[in-house]
Amino acid sequence: MIAGQHWSAATRSERIEAERSVRLAEYREKATGADSAWTRWREGLPDGAALRAASRAGCCDDCHSTHVFEKFQAVPLKRASMPAATAPA
Repeated sequence: MIAGQHWSAATRSERIEAERSVRLAEYREKATGADSAWTRWREGLPDGAALRAASRAGCCDDCHSTHVFEKFQAVPLKRASMPAATAPA
């Protein structure tokens, strides 16, 4: 485009759609197939016994709740003051 030249809305829309199509095709090429980025990512995740071991190694909800309780039991509970509800007139 030459400096000072303006494209019409239709021309801009066509160029945007063309660029979008090119970029989507590039994404699809990288994201599908046996050697896709998603396939390689999933292959790196634990499964079977490794998944069970990883889940046991992390904090369970009960462990997390206990940790939070122990950490904050000495902190007084502060509640935000809320305005009294008023009935519509």
